[in-house]
Amino acid sequence: MYRNRRTHDRRLDIQWRGHYVDSHGLWLLVMALAVMLLSIADAYFTLLLLEFGAEEVNPFLNWLLSIDHQLFFIVKLAVTGFCIVWLVMHQRFRVFGVLRVYHMLVASLLIYLGLIWHQLDLLRAIPIV
Repeated sequence: MYRNRRTHDRRLDIQWRGHYVDSHGLWLLVMALAVMLLSIADAYFTLLLLEFGAEEVNPFLNWLLSIDHQLFFIVKLAVTGFCIVWLVMHQRFRVFGVLRVYHMLVASLLIYLGLIWHQLDLLRAIPIV
């Protein structure tokens, strides 16, 4: 567990095909945890904004919200968690032969940061009574 086995490409021809590794590295763990924490913040801020008249734009999550808020929270975090695990497992693979899956995790982190920034901006605009 603590020895770094298969942390990088052993052959040049594997680099373009993609491969699995045993040790993923600290930065990948930090990114994965950050995306998960931002997803939790997104769900919380979404529920908070809904109390002030906002609407969920995702139709599936909107449907879940109409059923139960707790179900919305659980499903959102489960789907996000599954996607993060899949991205981490396939970090060394390429999509369309160009884009590494690792970059998709970085993009999701940046998108979540932008979303949280937007939600905080919306919450600041709400007048306090």
